Amino acid sequence: MDKILGGCIWVWVIIICAFNLIGIANAFMKNEFWAAVVEVQDWYSPFNIWTHGLNLILLSPAIGAYMWLQRRRTRVE
Repeated sequence: MDKILGGCIWVWVIIICAFNLIGIANAFMKNEFWAAVVEVQDWYSPFNIWTHGLNLILLSPAIGAYMWLQRRRTRVE
């Protein structure tokens, strides 16, 4: 069960990373280079709480599964 849960965590994180990379690639495909750079910098600015909040919400199932996995592992020991 632990291996399946760990695998699901990795798959979920990879999917979220892929969505972020697809969004960056889309910005470069629809804009000129420097306009896309400015747009991506705006998205991932430390002051843009919406992007970071959305990523945290999207990653929350993986974070919850990781916490569950750690709890399962400590019970076994």
